[in-house]
Amino acid sequence: MSDAKAIIAVGRNEKNDSSHFTRCVRCGRADVLYLARGLCWRCYRDYRHEHPATKTQRPYTAAERELIRRDWNRRRPAEIAAELGRCPRALYAAAVRFGVCSTARRQRRVTAATKRRILALHAQGLSNREIGRRARRGHVTVSRVLAAAGLRSNCRASNRDSFPARWRQQIGELFRERIESEGLFDTMACLRRLIPERAEAVRMGWHQANTLLEAKILEFLWRNGPHDVDAICNGVGRVSHWCRLVVRTMRNRGLLANRSRRGHWVIYGLADGIAPTPPAPARKLKASEVASGHQRVLSFLRAMLA
Repeated sequence: MSDAKAIIAVGRNEKNDSSHFTRCVRCGRADVLYLARGLCWRCYRDYRHEHPATKTQRPYTAAERELIRRDWNRRRPAEIAAELGRCPRALYAAAVRFGVCSTARRQRRVTAATKRRILALHAQGLSNREIGRRARRGHVTVSRVLAAAGLRSNCRASNRDSFPARWRQQIGELFRERIESEGLFDTMACLRRLIPERAEAVRMGWHQANTLLEAKILEFLWRNGPHDVDAICNGVGRVSHWCRLVVRTMRNRGLLANRSRRGHWVIYGLADGIAPTPPAPARKLKASEVASGHQRVLSFLRAMLA
């Protein structure tokens, strides 16, 4: 084997991991370690220097600097950045360098006076967004300040949490004003559907049920005995997810009880003492009875919202 063939063989087998190149395409050497793009490590080093992965920032011209100084407080920074063909974040950093902006947008710090104001507003029971509007800060910044101070937000953590006392008072006042001005049934449109369903549940003999679906569930378990949730949903002809929530609510109210288990399925049955009552004979209500019933409902809502 000749010396040239030996060098090529050594380059391919011991120092060249590529199956396409036997020597460097730039310098033509085969005795130097191959790296990438058909180049040895020496030529690849020069290639990366000529083509850097991170390009250097295009310098600002005198005209661009003058434009930024002139229009910084007159136009939105995004518009100036679009006109100059630059990133808004880079424009903020350049504005700091040119002396037209004190700090960059993402480097704005919360002063001690602002923190004291946020804590004072939090003590008044305001939400994070209300505090942010008054302190001219974002609600995320307010959350960080409260977390650093070890305080819990006045907002609800989830939809299951109760409203703060101040919110409950505002909601109660709003409902009372609407009930007085628009009437009970126009204010709470849900009563238009719930009251007929409640009347139908009572006619079925289940005065314990608040809705027609609850009455159907009680009737199904009374006639067929304990069953799991899927059988109850199929028996009443309702969607499984919503029916599961209703069954769980009825169990918490004491209408249903866990009778047994079938694997990981819970078998529900009627609780002790839950039985249908014979419906009263139907009769037409007098106008005075209807008015008194409306007044009782209105008094109950006023007491609940007080």
